[in-house]
Amino acid sequence: MKWLFFLCAALFAASPAWAVNKCTLPSGEVVYQDAMCAASSSNTQRVQLWTNSGYQGSGRAPDKNIQPNKKLEGPEQAAPLLDLYRRWIDAERLAMATSRIALAGPASALQGLQREAQALKSPACLQMAQLSLQTLIGKSAESILQFMGKEEVTGMLYQLVERPKLIPQFEREVANAVCE
Repeated sequence: MKWLFFLCAALFAASPAWAVNKCTLPSGEVVYQDAMCAASSSNTQRVQLWTNSGYQGSGRAPDKNIQPNKKLEGPEQAAPLLDLYRRWIDAERLAMATSRIALAGPASALQGLQREAQALKSPACLQMAQLSLQTLIGKSAESILQFMGKEEVTGMLYQLVERPKLIPQFEREVANAVCE
């Protein structure tokens, strides 16, 4: 599974920026091209650009490679959530290092953690953190299952978009929780 991620990352890193213009020709035909549209084009539109650092003009810095913090601390009441989080870190790491043909065990372990996260009873001060952890573990398990079913795009979406948002969200919610 890791090789697929690294292959895609290498392709993105090696690729130049893609500048695309959508041009409507006088005949009504729509063409996409790198060059600017001809003056005779009736409609010209610049399509959002992808560069090695994300969408050009998106106004935000690209996400760094977000890694979970195994040493994360929170209030005393967060101990069960943090234990579950640390077990998820280990389970996901194992799944990401496992070949597709042998993923049944790691996928099952992630699904078990997902059920534990749903059954966990947290105090009110940690409800949002629990919900974030449930979402993180659920999306992690689903991406592994989709990868097993040869639907790699879902796994890439999780790795590149959802995971870098969900990990800091959970960690922030636990670290900032005020429980009395």
